Amino acid sequence: MTLDELLLNVNAVSFEDVVCQTAIQTEEDKEEYGSRGYNIQLTQSEFEEKFNGIDPACIYYTPSVTTNCLYFNKDTLAAAPFHVEFFLAGIGSSTLEGAKRAIEQMEGEVAEHKYISSVLTLADGMRLEYFQKLVEKKGSDIPGLYETFFDFYTNSDYGFNNIDPTTLQAILNSKTPQEKEETANQLKDLPDTLTIYRGGNTNSTPYANAYSWTLDINIANFFAVRRGKGPGYIVTAEVDKKDIIEVLFEARSEQEVIVDPKNIRVIKETIIPGLDLLEEVLPIVAPMYHKYKDMMEDLDFAQRSSIHGKAHEARVLLLCLILAHLLDLPMSDRKVLATAAIYHDTQRTHDWIEPEHGKASKEYYHDNVSSPDPLVELLVEYHCLPDEVAYRHIRNIRVLSKSRSRATKLFDIFKDADGLERIRLDGSLRELDLNQLRTEEAKTLSLVARICLEQVKI
Repeated sequence: MTLDELLLNVNAVSFEDVVCQTAIQTEEDKEEYGSRGYNIQLTQSEFEEKFNGIDPACIYYTPSVTTNCLYFNKDTLAAAPFHVEFFLAGIGSSTLEGAKRAIEQMEGEVAEHKYISSVLTLADGMRLEYFQKLVEKKGSDIPGLYETFFDFYTNSDYGFNNIDPTTLQAILNSKTPQEKEETANQLKDLPDTLTIYRGGNTNSTPYANAYSWTLDINIANFFAVRRGKGPGYIVTAEVDKKDIIEVLFEARSEQEVIVDPKNIRVIKETIIPGLDLLEEVLPIVAPMYHKYKDMMEDLDFAQRSSIHGKAHEARVLLLCLILAHLLDLPMSDRKVLATAAIYHDTQRTHDWIEPEHGKASKEYYHDNVSSPDPLVELLVEYHCLPDEVAYRHIRNIRVLSKSRSRATKLFDIFKDADGLERIRLDGSLRELDLNQLRTEEAKTLSLVARICLEQVKI
């Protein structure tokens, strides 16, 4: 499980998951819920004895480690932390009177239509659901409802699938004239028709019901790739500027727009394969991968690096072979790509920008084999230089005069395999730019590259 998946599971708690203290009547009840991840130490009668004056019908337990227990009044919607385990252990300054004061404060705030503190009490997965309950019980005529909702939405890992469309529309309709003007000002310089994107994976809201889209395909790719084993997807659609409900450009740095899904026009859906593709392709490319990986172990690297070292080269090798398989390249081309993969960073001396390391690695390859291949030398030397420089070399060098088209194709494939490996650079998957990839096949392999990053270690 990745860190993202772990954090999602920690916070993926809904109101449907909570267990009320009144449901715990016996020791068997405690054991039963304990086996399901709830840390419940008291039956209802034990709770009433130790916490006199606090209604057990307002005490709820969750399986989340971040919000194990809380006070929640379903009538007023006041919520407050309630650390039963702290009280029982005598930890810190936790006292019954202090808990009562905190509850009274929260009840007072919601009575004045101040809901922020109550929302903050909840696990992330419950927060947007809270707004569902709020609108159902109090209506949408709540001062600051729209602004408060989007403040929490922009800091949440959960989307509009946690709230039903009717409630969402009520919140959107509560937008003030000033808020409408602010949105219009952000949209005024955009074209009348916008191309928008949405990425998703196995646990995502179906895009036909999705309100959250982005103007940046790389943001869509991030959401298609960051969780799950696939397949993921990227949807490309159009929307008229007049139909955009909200823009969240500054809040998330995700070029996010909120659009009623009934107003979008889907252009295409690109499937982003993951484990499904690897299960099909790996048995085919594995023999060649292991052969060249073993050859790489005998090479001399100028530095030991976790960024540009042997693990990186092994993953580039694997991605080259996967792309070669998808493109049905002949064995001669696969050998060129595989050889270039294991040599291309051997003479890097540091992990910063170092455009001369390609030439040094080419010279090492040239001196290390009996019959150097000009195509391998091309890929190794020019992989770290701008495409135009490589294309000019391909056009001008005599030794490639009979294979210019082949050289260009292999260069593009190799650069894409190396480019896909950029997902390793900052741990957030955001270093990969689909717009920089050259082949259509490579643009669908970001999830495969992420899985390779997790699994291929040397």
